[in-house]
Amino acid sequence: MEAYRGTSQELESRESAPDGAVVLTVLQSVYYDPPGVTSGVGGAGVATIRHVARMKKTTDGWRIVEWTPEFLDAKPRR
Repeated sequence: MEAYRGTSQELESRESAPDGAVVLTVLQSVYYDPPGVTSGVGGAGVATIRHVARMKKTTDGWRIVEWTPEFLDAKPRR
């Protein structure tokens, strides 16, 4: 990665588990410039990662108790 250009996130689903936990599935896009390719607008490449997080409410607030990232792909934007 030659230059990091930012990220965006999209909530794919939110599910309530029987034990009171909440499971969030989020699709994250990471925008970047690959080596040798420069873009002044938002990055020439995008990597996509799906995150699944299981959260439980505690006396101190919500805590992530399980988190699974899954790399989906990386490709040019043009």
